[in-house]
Amino acid sequence: MYDSIEKTYLYNPFDVKLWSDEMIEKQVRQLLPRYKHDDDTMYGMASNVETLANIMYLFGEMIARLTKDYGLSKIDCDAKEKKAITIERKKWVEENPNDKVPAMSFFEAKAAEYVRDDKEKVLDKYADLTRFKEASEKYEAIMNAIKKKMDAVKFEEFNK
Repeated sequence: MYDSIEKTYLYNPFDVKLWSDEMIEKQVRQLLPRYKHDDDTMYGMASNVETLANIMYLFGEMIARLTKDYGLSKIDCDAKEKKAITIERKKWVEENPNDKVPAMSFFEAKAAEYVRDDKEKVLDKYADLTRFKEASEKYEAIMNAIKKKMDAVKFEEFNK
């Protein structure tokens, strides 16, 4: 992790990959105060663009982690649900050997009840992923607006 603010542009994906979520959060918290909303100087705007780019990089790392976690959780939940369907059907057949087996939707509904908590956890992970994606898009929009403002200032200064 980087303690020096001047080194924040040196993020190395191989290093950041090894950081804990708390380390990434700490780094983002260090970067946030560097963003000066009302700085209209070229240096200030460039510094803001760099700060936002660094924050977005760290958000990207979190998005990658959350995407993996969400995907693996979804796979586990789906597998658990399919296993529960099979178990429920087998159990029903053993208990009712002479009756007609109900439609698969009956067993799917029973299995869905069984994995409800797991599905809720998967949805919580998806919600976290969505929050980071939305934040990253917002920061990108702000950064692009600053870049356009910088272009406008350059145009005004050099085309008089």
